[in-house]
Amino acid sequence: MEHEARVALGKGLRGLREPAFTQQTLALAINYSRSTVANVETARQRVPREFWIACDAVLATDGLLTRAHDDMERSRQDRQRAAAAIGFRQQGLVDSPPGRGQHLVHPSVTGGQAFHAPDVDQIAAIVWTLAAADTAGLDRSTIADALADLTDLSHAYGVQHRSVTIAQGAQTFAELQTLLKQAPRRTDRSDVHLAMALTSALMASAAFDLSHAAAATRLVRAARLFADQCGEPAVLAWVLGLTASFHNWQGRPSQALRETERGLALPIGTAARFRLVHIAARSQALLGNNDGVADLLRTDADLDLSAADPVEQFAGEFAFGAGRAAACAGAAWLDLGDGTAAAGALRHAIRWYRDSTDTAQAPLLGAQLDLVSAHVLADRPDAALQALSQITQPGVQHQIAVVRARSGALQQRIRSRPWRDSSQAQQLGDALQQWDDETRADLEPVAG
Repeated sequence: MEHEARVALGKGLRGLREPAFTQQTLALAINYSRSTVANVETARQRVPREFWIACDAVLATDGLLTRAHDDMERSRQDRQRAAAAIGFRQQGLVDSPPGRGQHLVHPSVTGGQAFHAPDVDQIAAIVWTLAAADTAGLDRSTIADALADLTDLSHAYGVQHRSVTIAQGAQTFAELQTLLKQAPRRTDRSDVHLAMALTSALMASAAFDLSHAAAATRLVRAARLFADQCGEPAVLAWVLGLTASFHNWQGRPSQALRETERGLALPIGTAARFRLVHIAARSQALLGNNDGVADLLRTDADLDLSAADPVEQFAGEFAFGAGRAAACAGAAWLDLGDGTAAAGALRHAIRWYRDSTDTAQAPLLGAQLDLVSAHVLADRPDAALQALSQITQPGVQHQIAVVRARSGALQQRIRSRPWRDSSQAQQLGDALQQWDDETRADLEPVAG
């Protein structure tokens, strides 16, 4: 299995490292953290090929570690292809006969191949049932693989269609159910519940983006149950933050604040607190509390974000950095009607997203649309038109609910301005409508 191969590779690294290097000195030499070296040596973290190339160079091993890594990756890919050949429908998770699903054809979704959309509501029901049960533990050798799969799913979230995320998340649960039957020991449960909590949370977010609000609610409730069982406060705080975000988007800021308050009361690190503070700022803005927003946004200046976080280690969708914080601040100032303050924060968010190597498309697109709105609120139609012309994200990302909501809010703001009858307003409205029409046409459902 892959875990045994990673264990052997980690032991090999340690054997070649000692006694000439400590974990810290090797980490400095290859430009990685000491914790990464330690996690690799104990098979708790998957690292890119560049890590092994750097180790070979520093340890003068003539490519030994890189070749071993490549052999392990080829074996893993062979197993994944074999599992995929079984077929998602044969897992018994999705009842989607011809006529119930849709084939989504778009190069950025499936490489141009047809993909059968999963039954989101049924998957949510299955995950909720699994969460409500007293789940047995997994054999330790499967846990590292599950955490590695979660990392892959998190990284892929921002660049693939949400239906694909739902399908992959559901397949993960199917595999976990099979493993539970094979290894029913009630030990080492916390890491498994952590993976289940965050996988459920990713599927909840995807379901919400697909406008399946009921399924999203059920999935996030499942995530919360798993988070309670894993015993890691940062995981529970992340799920509470996601729940609060759902409430904000559905116009329930008071309920959102209750969720963020629960999260902030937990013994969590600064990274988790940073995320909750910005979600709470959006809630305060929706309630019209200008002072509350300002107070919350001032607190983040005192937070040290360098400490390790058990959720952000998975990166991708679970990372909440300066870019997302600035986007949250910009959205809050938009809700309060301060276009100038919003524009400043959103320009920072867009720069951060564009400079990041791990940027999801939807957050960048959302920040760009919000920047157009900020210019409209500040009565700068020329700047708004220029900002709109710079939006070139694929139309597949426009299908998610939060992006559609931003587009609709922007159209309303244009109609509410004093210059709504001017030629500039007409030009801006026409450009937005054209962008709407083009992006909606980029992903056409084909009956199947």
